[in-house]
Amino acid sequence: MGTINLDIKYLTFQKKEILKDFDCVDCRTGITDKDIEDNNFILGVSDYANEITKDEEKNWLRNKPIYGVSLWLKIVEHKECPELMEEEDIMEPKEPEMPETKEVKHE
Repeated sequence: MGTINLDIKYLTFQKKEILKDFDCVDCRTGITDKDIEDNNFILGVSDYANEITKDEEKNWLRNKPIYGVSLWLKIVEHKECPELMEEEDIMEPKEPEMPETKEVKHE
């Protein structure tokens, strides 16, 4: 079984705090409230759907049944790892400082 990454912009599921149980696979730091608030995470789910459901209630937009898929959440990782971003800021090359120029008078 493989892993599929889901980059979902607007998650509406409840109990998002469960994401804090995971450490990012890249930077090894935990997912924080700020990461959840800023949507700075990607869900890695199993490519194996272990349950498909059909709700007989009609979808109010299409008047058809609503279907659900249950997936296993395997990993959670940052979209942008905070620690790696800090390291990039530290290592970012700075413009060299130019030495002061002195005025020289010729006689």
